[in-house]
Amino acid sequence: MNARDGVKWTRMWTRRPYSLPLMAAAAEATVRGFKKIYPESAITRGANYWENGLGEYTYLEDELAGTAESLSVSALEDPEFFYSIMRTALEKSVETRRFSRKYAGKSLARVPAGELVAFFKEFCGMFLEMYAYGTSQSFVGYSDDNPLYKKMDSVLREKTAREPEKYADYLLALTLPQKRMKTTDQELAVLRLAKTAKEKGVETAAEALEKLGPQLEALASGFGWLSFDFFDSVTWDAAHYAGLVAQKLGTSDGKLDEEIASNLDYEKNARTAFNETCAKIRLSPGERRVFELVRDLGCYKWMREFEFAKAWYNVKFVQDELGRRCGLSSAESKYVLAAEFPEALRKAGKFSETVRKRMKNMLLVATGAGTTILAGEEARAAYSQMEFAEKTAGTHAGANAGELKGMPARAGRATGAVKIINSVEDMAKMGEGDVLVSSATNPQLLPAMKKASAIVTDEGGITCHAAIVARELGIPCVVGTKVATRTFKDGDIVEVDATKGIVRKAGK
Repeated sequence: MNARDGVKWTRMWTRRPYSLPLMAAAAEATVRGFKKIYPESAITRGANYWENGLGEYTYLEDELAGTAESLSVSALEDPEFFYSIMRTALEKSVETRRFSRKYAGKSLARVPAGELVAFFKEFCGMFLEMYAYGTSQSFVGYSDDNPLYKKMDSVLREKTAREPEKYADYLLALTLPQKRMKTTDQELAVLRLAKTAKEKGVETAAEALEKLGPQLEALASGFGWLSFDFFDSVTWDAAHYAGLVAQKLGTSDGKLDEEIASNLDYEKNARTAFNETCAKIRLSPGERRVFELVRDLGCYKWMREFEFAKAWYNVKFVQDELGRRCGLSSAESKYVLAAEFPEALRKAGKFSETVRKRMKNMLLVATGAGTTILAGEEARAAYSQMEFAEKTAGTHAGANAGELKGMPARAGRATGAVKIINSVEDMAKMGEGDVLVSSATNPQLLPAMKKASAIVTDEGGITCHAAIVARELGIPCVVGTKVATRTFKDGDIVEVDATKGIVRKAGK
């Protein structure tokens, strides 16, 4: 597992609870599938290491950086090529989600095991084929130092040379997704139900559950899967949505109507903001195309991810049923590959030892030749031999003195107490006005994000989850600081200047 000739591994993302079948397909798609689509890809190995259920996704640093750069150059030189990859990824994600519905909402107890295994194998194959195209968006979107982002940054800094304070505002207008996301649809549904609740005299979440139970259950059924963690848990039920509705009850009717209209008109408003900003700063057709690429990169990425998030949620129940027949819990079933279920079924009750080792420590390595999985101490020992490129703080001069530099994702300033939020369990410590600092946010953390005065992440670019949500919520946001969760601790008072992309301890 050692790096070759001094070349080290680098982490694409960390602390994710994603399942073994999902990450095996993603790694294999990136190493083998993407090579067929983009022969210039330098990726020869990909790995995912789990410890106590949380994983980190890694590639060799030179291969990842080289591929991201090459792909970004290709996008700039031949935008239609890049668009064709993004469109295909989205189309295949829709196909995968539709296929996943085969057993949705059905009783699986009497479905033959062989039929369920065949379905799960076919689903994983479809996901792998989709991700072979979709990985291109991760390579470019998660790299903050590629030619596409550099070109965007240089053009905008030149256009705002006389008014640098406008940089982040213009960046926001020029990179807003042009399609309404599932999260916006959810907010619209909550707002509408809040209006109904006010008409019925509802004053609390408990009253909302009592008087609007069926509507809240419908909300949970329609949107609760957004909290799915690509592993096992869905945390948004009717009570969760009752709480969201209750939060809106203090809003005036006029303001509610205004927010509903804003969400309904999102796409029109996003197009208007883009076109007006292009005209205002006088972008040439070529410069405009750069921003269209970045804007659409985020849009396609999130439309695709919402599709396959729902797909994996649907398939979770098949995994659960297969696991039950193998003597495994729901969580344990997520550590079994589709190809392993026939053996696990034959050895029902005896596969649990393998699963328990994997739940503690597991290392998956995909190469052009195949995939290797190590578990337990063997995995931990192999992982310890992997050398990593150490993440360093941003390039701002004050980085070593409690001041970090990242990418502005949503303009604004805020000061508040740091709360490190990486999991649902962490959210209990989040208070109104705190600064949420995370390795990377996900939909499960949305309730905490809504309380934040600012959001700061280690990972991600301007198409990441934190960036998209911060724009929707109007919260200052800085992404890609690399080490914010290691530089700050709970309770630190920090100043966030998201217009400049700077985060510093107060008083520094």
